[in-house]
Amino acid sequence: MPSVTLATKEYVNDEWVTINASFRTYQDWRASMDDHAYLLAHGTTDNAQRYAAVIYAADYKAAAQGLVSGGYATDPGYATKIVQMIETYHLNQYDVN
Repeated sequence: MPSVTLATKEYVNDEWVTINASFRTYQDWRASMDDHAYLLAHGTTDNAQRYAAVIYAADYKAAAQGLVSGGYATDPGYATKIVQMIETYHLNQYDVN
């Protein structure tokens, strides 16, 4: 899969550091969304259940926390930021119960 190397900030050992990381590139937004959905549904090559907590979450707050526990982001405030964004823009109105 094509990729590009970009500088990114990661939270490591209680501090922010800048690293160069490889990010996949896509021909269009749909291919990106499909790949992202596949990642969440099927996990990674080393752990197929990595994001099971996201898939089986009872609500968006638990899903956001599942992203963090699965290792999706290193930012310790990631789940809080996602929940705040959902609530600010009322995105939970699209949840299906």
